[in-house]
Amino acid sequence: MIAAFGMARPVVRLIDGVPTEVPTMTVSATFDHRVIDGGASGRFLAQLKQSIENPHSHSASSAAGHRG
Repeated sequence: MIAAFGMARPVVRLIDGVPTEVPTMTVSATFDHRVIDGGASGRFLAQLKQSIENPHSHSASSAAGHRG
């Protein structure tokens, strides 16, 4: 996998109908589909998005119990 992360920048989004400035970052990734299945890469990117948007949702205890 090759990944590129852009700089976070403020973008106006509608949140509950109210224009709100939120930080937004572009993430690009490329996978070798001979090695990594498209479904797996999609799940990885979805988890990456969740982790970036909610960094405190992962506790140290859950990370310590994870076995890759």
